Amino acid sequence: MQNALTRARIYIFFDLLLLTLALYGLWWIGSLPSTLTSSLPEIALTSALMFLTALVMGLYRPHAVTEPRFQARCLVAIVACIFIVGSVSALFSGRGISKEHLVAALTLCLVGMMALRVGMHRLSLRSNISREILAVLPESGMSVLRKLTETGRTRVESFPVDMDPSKKLADCARHALLDALRTRRPTDVVLSDGLQLDPALAMELAEPQRRGLRVTSLSRFMAEEFGRMPHDDPETLRELVLRSRPRSWAALFPKRVMDVTLSLVLLILLLPVMAMAAFVVRLGDGGPVLYRQTRVGLDQRPFTLLKFRSMRVDAEANGVARWAERKDSRITRFGALMRLTRIDELPQLLNVLRGDMSLVGPRPERPEMIAQLKEHIPAYDFRHLVPPGLTGWAQINYPYGASVEDAIQKTNYDLYYVTHRSCIRDALILLETIRVVLFAEGSR
Repeated sequence: MQNALTRARIYIFFDLLLLTLALYGLWWIGSLPSTLTSSLPEIALTSALMFLTALVMGLYRPHAVTEPRFQARCLVAIVACIFIVGSVSALFSGRGISKEHLVAALTLCLVGMMALRVGMHRLSLRSNISREILAVLPESGMSVLRKLTETGRTRVESFPVDMDPSKKLADCARHALLDALRTRRPTDVVLSDGLQLDPALAMELAEPQRRGLRVTSLSRFMAEEFGRMPHDDPETLRELVLRSRPRSWAALFPKRVMDVTLSLVLLILLLPVMAMAAFVVRLGDGGPVLYRQTRVGLDQRPFTLLKFRSMRVDAEANGVARWAERKDSRITRFGALMRLTRIDELPQLLNVLRGDMSLVGPRPERPEMIAQLKEHIPAYDFRHLVPPGLTGWAQINYPYGASVEDAIQKTNYDLYYVTHRSCIRDALILLETIRVVLFAEGSR
């Protein structure tokens, strides 16, 4: 079993290979050498759009085949491919490669991409123990690794660490770890942060590491495997402290340009939808169209968040903040539809233009909820090192949060975003948000 990043790289490599073979076959069967040069722009644009379609549908997620609606995503990708071919062919006025050959080649390529994912998944299911992890961690850090054993193809063996500040490995555990390194072929060793290693033990780890053993900390292991970081791990906190220094103007400018440009484009394109939504909300009960709520943003500054009102006017008449529940009686009939399609979030594009929010970032929370969550998540305020977002890493990886436990899981994803943010990652999150909205993933 490959780790998440390795599997994604395998998908990308073989998809590019499939695409190359499909296009070569297209040239060989359906095009004369003299027309190949004139067809290259059409082929390149179609291929790039198909690659983006696969990305939007989540086909490069490490465990895409096990996620809900995988078959539906594949079908949408194939239909989108046919639509793209027709659009590109119309753009180039039928010059170059015939539409039929292009549809056939790229559809076969997409089918091959799906077959690759299903094949890798079935291959991993047939294997017995494909991964062995030696965990040198305190008991509090073992809960995450034990989840990997649920599939039956990963074995985790723990070597306890004393809970004193020096985190010394007990003598009996040290000898057991050395014996495991010498007699078995583990794939990973996960070390507790701050563990004191004597030279002999460090050498015992370094030697098999040169032969492929992966030695890492719990925080880095979670980041690579699950795309999240434990909020209570010392290494996570150290990374967050390092990220808390002010970012340069040159680093912030591209993100702000992307926020303003895309927000303006979306507002223009979605203006008819927003106008219709405002009309129906007003017509429903005569109440206000917009719902204004105080949220906490960058550097813990409060701001007024805008949404189309999806609940009754008296939803919180007692002034007590509540989590949204499934089949919440406070949600109006049209409000349920808006929440399902995320139309109620569209006014937040104005928040993005005003600078209260970004398109991508942790979701802003209410002050009352933050006070409650900080009792369970002391590192919660680190989410405010970056501007809150209309969408985010947690939103595309975890369903709607409706409890403290959900908030803890989503915070782990948010902290990963804070320590790994970039314009490229923001662009990928925006692309995957299309899938989340299209399939109503995690809506409530």
